[in-house]
Amino acid sequence: MRILALVLTLAAAFAAGDAANAAPQGKFVTGGGGLKIYTRAWGNPNGPAILLVHGWAQSSESWSQQMGGSLARKYNIVAMDMRGHGKSEAPADKRLYQSGDLMADDVAAVIRAYRLRRPVLVAWSYGGVVVGDYLAKYGDGNVAGVVTVGAIIGLGTPELSTLSRASTMATLGAALRLPFNSKLKGVVPRFFGTPGHVRRAFIGRKVDHSDTYKSLTKPLLVIHGANDAIVSPDVADYFKVVQPRAKVLIFDKSGHFPFAEEPERFNAELSAFVDRVN
Repeated sequence: MRILALVLTLAAAFAAGDAANAAPQGKFVTGGGGLKIYTRAWGNPNGPAILLVHGWAQSSESWSQQMGGSLARKYNIVAMDMRGHGKSEAPADKRLYQSGDLMADDVAAVIRAYRLRRPVLVAWSYGGVVVGDYLAKYGDGNVAGVVTVGAIIGLGTPELSTLSRASTMATLGAALRLPFNSKLKGVVPRFFGTPGHVRRAFIGRKVDHSDTYKSLTKPLLVIHGANDAIVSPDVADYFKVVQPRAKVLIFDKSGHFPFAEEPERFNAELSAFVDRVN
């Protein structure tokens, strides 16, 4: 019996190693209103689930530093292209990108399609709004926890605009440096690869999910780059005010992309959080 147990343990270890090295598998999921949402999955299908939600004018490719290694060996990871982004459908009707209900349905559809049980939702930048949409409509009953990364809690009001955005010059300077940062070389092409009508419609929303995050009953980890010139680090403090039980981590060497600028630390902190809430 001991030999059989050893064989099974070794087989599981080899299978996990193969999963960590396997390329992400992509497929379309029918989201809110019947829109086709592109997703990609990788990692250990038997591990705790993580759902990654990217930011405005980016895509699931943003998470390249999370697509291998220890995370893939331990966790069942899914990343989605938000509607209108990446390979997801991008119809011309701007109303399709300004409905919180539809955004929430997209996230719910991905969770159902992959049969994710109590996933940790990881929300980067605008992803904080999309995850807020999901929580507002579906609640957190099927969620183990939430991680925000340089995320906004809403947009479209003077208060949130002042809170969320760094100075225009700082933002411009950060944008001009992007093409010269090897860790962020895909950011600019992904931005211009997102249709203009989609970018404008997303930014045109008016929503405040402060109450949504205030009512969150599951653990919340707030990660923010100290040098973020896109979303002010003040937002991390605001999340703490809204949800006092939140844990805030400031990445001193990062701007708006901690998962790419400090991937080793990011992956370690994400892993520790997932293990804790599971």
